[in-house]
Amino acid sequence: MSRTGRILVLTLMGSLVWAADAPKTSAPATKDISIDLVAQIKVGTTTMAQVTELWGAPLRVMNDLDCHVEGYQGETWEYIGHDASGSVKIDVQFDREGIARLIAKSAAKGQVVVLASAPLLSHSHTH
Repeated sequence: MSRTGRILVLTLMGSLVWAADAPKTSAPATKDISIDLVAQIKVGTTTMAQVTELWGAPLRVMNDLDCHVEGYQGETWEYIGHDASGSVKIDVQFDREGIARLIAKSAAKGQVVVLASAPLLSHSHTH
């Protein structure tokens, strides 16, 4: 084998080893979330870690930390699930402290339905 051929083979082998050692990313949830499982999440007390433990990693995460409207700073996690009508998107909205505050569902061609919500805790006290 020529010198160029050996270099090409060694480079290819090194690329394969490097690809095999590449860090793995967190895979999105593959668990089919039924509307019945929404009751597992207690808005106002369930944390992000608990949602992950119950439902797995979300399909998508939307960050609203830069929003300046009071009460809308946090993250929204998106899951895919189903109800009697078929496939639905289930969103879990968290506050800045990582507590679930709202759960909503929406079908592909339907309205958004709030399934559960908890009032935001006031950070200031007035009389």
